[in-house]
Amino acid sequence: MVYVVFLLIFFSFFTNLTALNYDKTQLICKLKPQLLNRVNSQLFVGNFLRFQDYQPKSIRVLGGSDVVVSNTSLISQSLGLSLRDNIPLIFEYEKDVDIESAKKALEQSKYFEWVQYDYYLQLLDVPNDPGYNSQYYLSLVRAAQSWSFEPVDKTIRIGVVDSGIDYNHPDLRDNIWVNPDIKNGVDLDGDQYQNDLHGWDPYDNDIGVKNDPMDTNSHGTMVAGIIAGIHNNGLGIAGVNKSCKLLAINVLDKTSGSAVKTSYLVEGLYYALAKQVRIVNISIGGKETDQQINFALREAVALLINQGVLVVAAAGNNDSRSYGYINIDQVDSPLVPATIPGVITVSASDRYGEYSKSISLYGESVDIMAPGEQIYSTSLKNDYKASLIDGAYYSSKKGTSFAAPIVTGGLGFLLSIYPTLTNDQVYKYLTQSAIDKGTVGKDLYSGYGLMDILAMISLAQDDSVGEPVKSNVLRLSGKPDGAGEIVNAPNPFNPTTDLMTRYCFSISHASNVSIKIYSLGLQLVKELFDGALNQGYHSHIHWDGRDEFGNIVPNGTYIALINVNNSLGNVVQHIKTVVLR
Repeated sequence: MVYVVFLLIFFSFFTNLTALNYDKTQLICKLKPQLLNRVNSQLFVGNFLRFQDYQPKSIRVLGGSDVVVSNTSLISQSLGLSLRDNIPLIFEYEKDVDIESAKKALEQSKYFEWVQYDYYLQLLDVPNDPGYNSQYYLSLVRAAQSWSFEPVDKTIRIGVVDSGIDYNHPDLRDNIWVNPDIKNGVDLDGDQYQNDLHGWDPYDNDIGVKNDPMDTNSHGTMVAGIIAGIHNNGLGIAGVNKSCKLLAINVLDKTSGSAVKTSYLVEGLYYALAKQVRIVNISIGGKETDQQINFALREAVALLINQGVLVVAAAGNNDSRSYGYINIDQVDSPLVPATIPGVITVSASDRYGEYSKSISLYGESVDIMAPGEQIYSTSLKNDYKASLIDGAYYSSKKGTSFAAPIVTGGLGFLLSIYPTLTNDQVYKYLTQSAIDKGTVGKDLYSGYGLMDILAMISLAQDDSVGEPVKSNVLRLSGKPDGAGEIVNAPNPFNPTTDLMTRYCFSISHASNVSIKIYSLGLQLVKELFDGALNQGYHSHIHWDGRDEFGNIVPNGTYIALINVNNSLGNVVQHIKTVVLR
């Protein structure tokens, strides 16, 4: 397996891959699940915090507020919340604490599944003179040719996990998501994300100021314009997607210029999931080594994918020598999160649709290619040589950062036309419709080829699975066309290496669904899901091989019972799952 290490585009690259850049005052940790029944004990909390000279000054659940260690009651609540929702903890230390020694102390305490540094990542653009004031890429991927299709759902939510968005930009503001639960400036939804009118900013939450995901860097605003610049407004550009709603998620560490801390990126992903986005675009990347793996990021991305969110990521840039940021000889594969399984990884072509070695990285993880040379989009005034046109700013850049949102915009447009498509169907249409480049079939450089949005939508139109099931009979099946058995994979599975097994099924009508795991003796082991699901295909429900108390179950055969009911009737099916460690 190839692992990649996190670094900043504005920080020097370390030729020694073990000397990584990270926050010297914080650690990210994940508690062992078997501690769940012990965190309410003040005695346990007291023992938990005895790390000799390396006691943190505060602890918080990722996305929550700091709790000083002297408040054992609130610490206990934080630990319980972390375990219940499977959310990592942030340990914050004084600046004079040796963070490396503190990490070892936590690891040796045996309370944690893993402990890691709060690594920095980079925004994956390559600043350059604009040069072009046209959007050639819209024709190259046949986006413009696809706009004769009319969206069925104009509210598909896309999370731009980046440097925020200028949500007041005249060419973006009508396509920016507005939280319907905020009335007269008051947030009424009662969740932990207060004042999230247009999105979320973990840095603001961290320092205790009012949330505002406004972009101050321009990178996220350019990404947003590529995805969904407003059409037919007589101004500026047109986005790949005619109509959707963008969530501004600003994950920059504002104390470090353009740095992206892992904790902020992960919190941004959790926020995107909480707000039910359909796609997230991550034009951010970093590196890993075998010794320093970014567990927090990997688990957050896997969670989104397992919950049915499409995750699109930039493959990473190859041409940074003139700025001295990266030693290219040691960067010959996509960056994380692009190498995480299930992510749609995008490499960059030149303006002629051919793989650009000077711009893009390559590797087995690359799925698709899109233009990444001189991409023209919305920007901020402070962008490199931004142009003021009719009262708004625009700029042109190159990089896989700007190839990825072309794919995101195209996938969002497909889903606006066929909202019930599953992730597997979307991936099928994306890859089977691509214009093959390089060697025949999938290759290291362009994946399945150059994106072709018109061909992708046409393929979905011609395929019967793009149509909703119409019937007065309630059906539970393994495939969207109503055929086949429920799918459970991997099966057998090992909870310690596979982490989870998924249950994939299709229901013909919106229904109440419950999924429970039983032993062969019909003793309830764990309830996985109990709630309402829409008509269509579902692949987000999974089992981690643990019982209701968080303990990994013994090896053996278990029964997953799926019960579906609505006004049309009731359907029950079961499938056997084998746990084998």
